[in-house]
Amino acid sequence: MSLTRWVFKKENEQKVEEFKEKFGLGNLVARVLSARNLTCEQYQNIFSCENIEDPFTLKDMEKAIDRINSAVKNNEKIAVYGDYDCDGICATAMLYKYLKSMGANVIEYIPERAQGYGLSKSAIDYLKEQSVNLIITVDNGIVAFDEASHIKDCNMDLIITDHHNASDTLPEAVAVVNPKRHDDNSKFKDICGAVVVFKLIAAMENANYEAAFNFAGDLAAIATIGDVMPLVEENRLIVKKGLELIKYTKSHGLQYLIKLSSLSNHISSGTVAFGICPRINATGRLGNAQLSFKLLTCEDEQEAKELADTVFGYNMKRQKTESEIMSEIQSYISQNHKELHKPVLVVSSANWPKGLIGIIAGKLMDLYSKPVVILSIDGETAVGSTRSFDGFSMYDALDYCKEYFVKWGGHDLAGGLTIPTDKIELFKQKINEYATENQPPYRTKNIDLIIDPTQINISMVDELKILSPFGQSNPQPTFMIKNAKLVDIVPLSDHKHLRLKFLTQSTSINAIYFNMPLSQFYYKVGNFFDVLVNIDINHYQGIDRINYKVTDIRPVEVNQTKMIAAAMEFDRLIKNKKVSSAIKRIVYPTHNEFTAVYKLVKKLKVFHGNTYKLYTLICKSSINYCKLCIILEVLSTEGLIKFTSNGIECVNNPPKVNLNSNPLIKQLRPNI
Repeated sequence: MSLTRWVFKKENEQKVEEFKEKFGLGNLVARVLSARNLTCEQYQNIFSCENIEDPFTLKDMEKAIDRINSAVKNNEKIAVYGDYDCDGICATAMLYKYLKSMGANVIEYIPERAQGYGLSKSAIDYLKEQSVNLIITVDNGIVAFDEASHIKDCNMDLIITDHHNASDTLPEAVAVVNPKRHDDNSKFKDICGAVVVFKLIAAMENANYEAAFNFAGDLAAIATIGDVMPLVEENRLIVKKGLELIKYTKSHGLQYLIKLSSLSNHISSGTVAFGICPRINATGRLGNAQLSFKLLTCEDEQEAKELADTVFGYNMKRQKTESEIMSEIQSYISQNHKELHKPVLVVSSANWPKGLIGIIAGKLMDLYSKPVVILSIDGETAVGSTRSFDGFSMYDALDYCKEYFVKWGGHDLAGGLTIPTDKIELFKQKINEYATENQPPYRTKNIDLIIDPTQINISMVDELKILSPFGQSNPQPTFMIKNAKLVDIVPLSDHKHLRLKFLTQSTSINAIYFNMPLSQFYYKVGNFFDVLVNIDINHYQGIDRINYKVTDIRPVEVNQTKMIAAAMEFDRLIKNKKVSSAIKRIVYPTHNEFTAVYKLVKKLKVFHGNTYKLYTLICKSSINYCKLCIILEVLSTEGLIKFTSNGIECVNNPPKVNLNSNPLIKQLRPNI
């Protein structure tokens, strides 16, 4: 049903005044901070961090640099052992380039996805054949116990730098540098693998972070954004400085990647997240992470241009493959739409690249607003990637099903697993059994403030920059404009986007609704809506204007509380749970209501949207949300409509049916 619950945050007038008085903040910024329930102390920690903690507070840092300096001095061969995602590739490039600048005898090794994550004995044997004396891991190694022992047996030394969760015992190594070590004394733990390397470089420079920024600040920022680290405290400082460095980067590879991505004048945490990181990631996802590494370390301008073109092509291939897989999954769901009645969506196939299933799981979660498991089958085993959202722990769900796994891991919002192919159906039943008892909540969309556009000016909006860069744990503020009358709809960019004009009290505003084609915008001029927006400043031809960007829109008639209660009743009905006679009377559809919904879908030919979106078109009628779900379920099971990858549409040449004989209608009727 893909419901999203709007959650309104509460302001605290006393806190608003405290922020204004103590920090000299304007009213709008102070209200946002108050709505996010931050204290003055938290504001200082999160947004006013001016220094990064001494790198030597990280346990074993001194041991690590002593061993590295010894290796460089004695011309020992060093291997930087990385990972194939954006964080791992950036971390590998950073340390490799730095060691090269020291005159070190250094090579890099990045395993491909087919080899699996982290250290492997085959890779260690290869590095031994290359006469490597010291292996330094970046973004991996913290659980490589057997591999660490194998390195010792091969008479090589190991330094581990990582940021993933550590157990009480650690792999045997000269040094293990990881803020997640239980005996580590550093205060800020939520850093990515590349920032661990960034701190290692600073330590090599006698704790000089300025030198580290000049050498690797751009890649540290990209990796922090790409690995979805919380943009608070140290991370915020690293990203803020790093974004400035990206604009003027000396890296030929980054320069051409930025140019090809049309981002030269638009470097922000958002454009890096959606323009740069996916392209660096694409090569690793499709089995050639070395390409992105070479791009980030290339010193020849012509070679960098060619590599950037190749990386760009990999990303286009990645996008095309993702689109094909999404269409395949949506087609499957359209033919088996009852899969969406289950609390967790589990889909599997033998045709999906393992490097793409994680990102596709995230897209499906966004599309269907439910936890997702994607499984890529390879013979007798399948590799899975999972995604969830706040309120439903994917870690706990997988732990409940662990009897079926060869191996698994993860955290509350994401996880990975390997499972025998013949156990997939059992796993599917088990995880939905868990989710039925621990029902995933509806996804939420947090709203910072309700605003009156007449009370907002350019200086207020400009001051919101104080809160940037935006990202994980520090999202761009979302504002609601209530009871806005839609007075004009103008298609833009060949109907890809819309410009909407609203009247609100004594003023009018223009708002851009990106990626909303006119053919999928069913609302009419003259109606009133509650509109969610992000706001910033648009600089054009020397004139500054407030820029409103629509993120969601809902008719004012929608009663969220009643709608969610109705959705829960439909869920009970579809699972044959007990529902009171009173509820059944309220949700029992009449013949005229069946006819009205069918005619609406038929008139639209294809309704581009889900049940919730269709409900927003008829919310003024007598058809409540549960009743609409029942109508669509019955029409679908009787072959009159179908759920497709495009939305909802009527079936050509439908059969003649008696809706009264439908099992769901029979289930409702006896107690009417």
